[in-house]
Amino acid sequence: MRSSLLQLFALSSLLGFILSGCTTTESRREVIDFGEAKGKTRSILDSRIEHLEKKVKKYPKRIDYYFDLATIYFSREDYRMAAEWLQRGLDVSPTNQKFLYQLGRTHLAMGEYEEAVRAYKQALKSSHQDRHTGIHFALAYSYSLNRDWKNAEHHYKKCSEINPLDPNPYYFLGSISDIQNKRKETIRYMREYLELNGKVYRKKAVQILRHHGVAVELNSLMQKDAEEQGIGPSRYLESDSLGPLNLKSKPEGKPVLKPATELEDNDNKQEAEDEDIDILK
Repeated sequence: MRSSLLQLFALSSLLGFILSGCTTTESRREVIDFGEAKGKTRSILDSRIEHLEKKVKKYPKRIDYYFDLATIYFSREDYRMAAEWLQRGLDVSPTNQKFLYQLGRTHLAMGEYEEAVRAYKQALKSSHQDRHTGIHFALAYSYSLNRDWKNAEHHYKKCSEINPLDPNPYYFLGSISDIQNKRKETIRYMREYLELNGKVYRKKAVQILRHHGVAVELNSLMQKDAEEQGIGPSRYLESDSLGPLNLKSKPEGKPVLKPATELEDNDNKQEAEDEDIDILK
């Protein structure tokens, strides 16, 4: 019974993860983001939508306007309209990585996991250099929702290859192994997570290791961290990080994934210099 609960606990962590490595550089001309839109009233957003739709008609190749419209609809949880505007932007720029990534995020919000995988795979294919963890984390997340552990493992491993010092992929690899009753792999990955001083899921990792009969002691990095926090070893092992990635700080319910800010996006510059650009105010 306890094993089943721990496996469910591990799975819930997988489904609740915010893609920590998945952040992309925003266009200089992008004036609305998902956080800003949430703070505006509906009447202001309606006016913004009308304004942007006029801009789309005037400058049909300015895909940043399409993205801004998708942003507003996403903030209203009108994911179908958000997906429609993202797709219209992709009709203009079919390989735009930022649009493809955001389309995947939108499909996740609608519970359309296979469509999310399809969009993320296209985003990965359009990448000129496979040097960021963001899309791999997004793909791993989506595959996990489909309980496709093999592909989820592949992309979490890819994340660890790209950034060997990031502990988070090891935690999720350990969780997936635990769900599949792979004790040896579970212990190896959870130990690796703690060795890299993983903090966000430290308590969960310790619980899983102890369930498998593995004693956990503080390594040098953990000891230093505990001293800086002024807490003893036992309390340290029983606590999680209270940093920005802590799941306790996230809203429950629909997946909440940060917009990618590592992905390079030069498509918004398309024809911008040739047009009389009216920057949104």
